[in-house]
Amino acid sequence: MFPLDVTSSFIYMHIVPHKVQVGELLKDISLKYSEEGGAANNTNANTLISALGGGARARPVAQNKKITERSIILPIPEKLADKLSVSYNASQLGVSAAMFSAGQSLNTAEGTAALRSAGGYVGRQMLQTFSQELGDLFALSSQSVPNPYSTIMFKNVEQRTFEFSYTFAPTSQKESEALKKIINALRYLSLPGEDLYFLDFPYEFEISFVGSDFLYAFSRGYISDISVDFGGDGGVSFFETTSGGAAPSIVKLAFNFREIYPLSRNLIDQGGAQSMKVDKTFFGEEQERINSLPPFKQSTPEEQTERQKQGTELANRENASRYTGLGCVCIDSIVFDGRKASEVEVGDELDTIDPITNQFKKQIVTRSETKLSECVRITTESGIQLDCSISAPISDEHGNQVLAPTLCGVMIPVIDNEEHKLERVVSVEEIGMKKIRHITVNDSFFPAGKEANRYILHHNKQ
Repeated sequence: MFPLDVTSSFIYMHIVPHKVQVGELLKDISLKYSEEGGAANNTNANTLISALGGGARARPVAQNKKITERSIILPIPEKLADKLSVSYNASQLGVSAAMFSAGQSLNTAEGTAALRSAGGYVGRQMLQTFSQELGDLFALSSQSVPNPYSTIMFKNVEQRTFEFSYTFAPTSQKESEALKKIINALRYLSLPGEDLYFLDFPYEFEISFVGSDFLYAFSRGYISDISVDFGGDGGVSFFETTSGGAAPSIVKLAFNFREIYPLSRNLIDQGGAQSMKVDKTFFGEEQERINSLPPFKQSTPEEQTERQKQGTELANRENASRYTGLGCVCIDSIVFDGRKASEVEVGDELDTIDPITNQFKKQIVTRSETKLSECVRITTESGIQLDCSISAPISDEHGNQVLAPTLCGVMIPVIDNEEHKLERVVSVEEIGMKKIRHITVNDSFFPAGKEANRYILHHNKQ
């Protein structure tokens, strides 16, 4: 991150690189070709197309991305601009539209008259095609021309492109080194790999603004046109470091981010960003579906004492981001093997789970300590509950991390007496300051809940 205290700011930008995995069917067909020395005898064009269709882009995003252990955190860029371009083409439907329009009401007198007019329209168009002069003469004598039936047809939505630019002034050797790592990472991950015959696709990126629901959101994309200027407006200057020689005093960084998929209503509805969602009550036809959902509980916090306010402010600063690793479950929460969270110690084995495959893996706890934090209680539609800090990251249905206070209405994976399923969160209640157990176990999700055998997937990301 740059600067080193960027997460203490009001709002900042978070960049997560992903390596898209090759489709399983694509790997299977490649293996078959290799084993049999060419295309299998029963492999025709249809099976080949079907196999290629199992590639990375054909399946849901959540099944293809592989979250890296590293991410980049930067301040808000110098410009915040979102431009949406929707393309339309002017189209003249001509004879087809005239006949279609005339045929809408053939069972009426008006329809019969319209059909006769359409016949005359077709005749004039044929005359126009046969001879331009005759067509023009007919138009002059009748003082009319055929209706071109001009209309506007939707074409597509252009993929959005964003330009991010920064002017950095490192204040220490550590900040210079952090900035160097960020620049090198952006360059490296934006380039392809290569072997003798093929180029491997570059990394893709997910970008989000942390700390505000009033800005725009991004879909997955790639980074291009990276520009680094190691001089300020007044020229190049350096300061001495204890290692690595002189470091530039001013660094200007600019890069373009282009989305892979054009924006659509489905992408907004299914995405995790609240900043671009439309209240469904805006649409009359959605009201009935909304009314059928379980009601959300909205708790009103009690008035705090001055001492409690100071404690809340301190906890909020510590839990400024889901990526700081300070979010965790309350100490009396039950983990998968039946222990309370307060009983989990460094060096213990803890059951972790992949939210997409539902596969368990025992891993070693590397950190476990008790802290004080403002907490919430998450409740799903079947009554599964978890008490955790306000900075606790919870898995959604796609394996993404969502902060606990923003989970209302989100579908999340749960374990209910060994049954793995998806349930909607119906309430997130504030329960005040509580003791939490900060557990770190190799950047993984672990099941935890208010009662045994009923669990929600909680992440311990640092």
